[in-house]
Amino acid sequence: MTTYPEAMTGIGIGWESKTASARRRRERDAAVSLEVLLIPCERCHARKGEQCRTAKGWVAEQPHVGRRRKAEETVDACLGYLGKNPVAVPDA
Repeated sequence: MTTYPEAMTGIGIGWESKTASARRRRERDAAVSLEVLLIPCERCHARKGEQCRTAKGWVAEQPHVGRRRKAEETVDACLGYLGKNPVAVPDA
């Protein structure tokens, strides 16, 4: 008889349950939302702590793409991601 851990040996890091994947996505998205406010926006010149503005001066629903990408890069580096592939994170 084979135990579950024995059967999973060699499967590698690529397998994850849908629930765990959704949880990790929510945690990453929340971290990105916080990080966006720590980065000044080059497009609309929003300072740290300010939300992005539209061309007419209204508060934008989403941060500008460049600002969001920088926040994603920072968060992914902190979480231990390289692109879309998770890597080992010590003490996680």
